[in-house]
Amino acid sequence: MKVGFCAAMGPPGGGRSTITNRYTRHFNLLYIEPYSTQSMNAIYQNVMDWMYRSNSKIPFTKGVEAMRDTIVSSTI
Repeated sequence: MKVGFCAAMGPPGGGRSTITNRYTRHFNLLYIEPYSTQSMNAIYQNVMDWMYRSNSKIPFTKGVEAMRDTIVSSTI
């Protein structure tokens, strides 16, 4: 039987403790640098554009499509 774990954590502080090297040696650690606001805008705008194009059964109205930038900025 094989057991796998996946975990996420934030930096120490605000009630979060540091974890010891003795504990982390059992895991593969992966760090992802936070995205810039420009990158997040580009990602979400592309996702919204794809959603508008791929919804062929019930197409969105032009008014909803025009709210793309507002939806993206609100999401971020």
